[in-house]
Amino acid sequence: MAHAASTVDGFDEWAVSVEKIVGAPLADLVLRRNAGSRVPVIDAGEHDRIRNWLQRQQRSLTADPRPALEIRMGVARLYLVLLAAGLWQGDEGWRDDLKEVACELVPSDEEDRTHAAEVVTSACTLIAECLALLRRDARLHGSTAADRTFKHAWERTKELAIFADLDLLDGELLDADQPFAVAASETDIVAITELAADADDDPHADMLDAFQSDGLPVTYEDGVWLVDGEFRSPRAKAAYVATKVGAPCAVLARNSRKAAVVLFHDGVLAFAESPIQQWRLHKLPPIATPSSVLGDDMSAFRERYPLLPIPDRVRDLAAASDANPQMLAIAIKMSGS
Repeated sequence: MAHAASTVDGFDEWAVSVEKIVGAPLADLVLRRNAGSRVPVIDAGEHDRIRNWLQRQQRSLTADPRPALEIRMGVARLYLVLLAAGLWQGDEGWRDDLKEVACELVPSDEEDRTHAAEVVTSACTLIAECLALLRRDARLHGSTAADRTFKHAWERTKELAIFADLDLLDGELLDADQPFAVAASETDIVAITELAADADDDPHADMLDAFQSDGLPVTYEDGVWLVDGEFRSPRAKAAYVATKVGAPCAVLARNSRKAAVVLFHDGVLAFAESPIQQWRLHKLPPIATPSSVLGDDMSAFRERYPLLPIPDRVRDLAAASDANPQMLAIAIKMSGS
């Protein structure tokens, strides 16, 4: 990166500032002037000073005009190296910064046209490394701050992570042997690139991965989210999946004894389960979710129909998800027999 970037306006000055702040050994690693993966030790008394400078570097990436792509890549590499050096000492404050750094690695249309392919590929590889770190202890559709941070970066950059070239990391994956080190392994980065490729091929891959992280056996077939397992309450599982997926959706959850179906679209929820073989419909209040209304008390579901023939209201809800309501009704009948 250093050799190619030396002709970029402002890069040499930026490289000098990096060496001045972090010292020559770390600068050599950041700028890849010497091959290697071992991260030098940083004196603990320097941590706060370097972190404050690094945050200023991150904020500078959003200037108008933006710094050159090579400088943005250099800032990303700085974060990766300093995370591996344990600079945050267990604090999670790096996540928001790294999210912004990863998003700023996305080349503009002009940069995509004018830069050599290997430069853009290097940026994509850095994106994959950043995403691999942000995915640590985070779920794509979870509710924690780490989950939300990862999802934000993922949605902005996943299409580029597909083009990461792991050969560029050969012999240069950073060691994680210092106290509080945060570093991505090759396995972590491969997993991110595979998830990105899956998401490109299948629009449901992100959500399926999230359910897998939850330990929930969910598949997607013919417009229906299927949950099969030996859980206690199919109703609760169907409601949970419908809440996570959001409208429109069709969900069938079943164990060896019972089955439950949820259809959700435009604020209306239809529900059926064995052995009570009927459709029950309810217009959800604005802040309600399938999980919040499908509890023990079903008195709000006052609109009711026989399971078969399929009522028009249920047929319309199923059509919004390209699901076959007849097959869902048969699944309920077979489970209750």
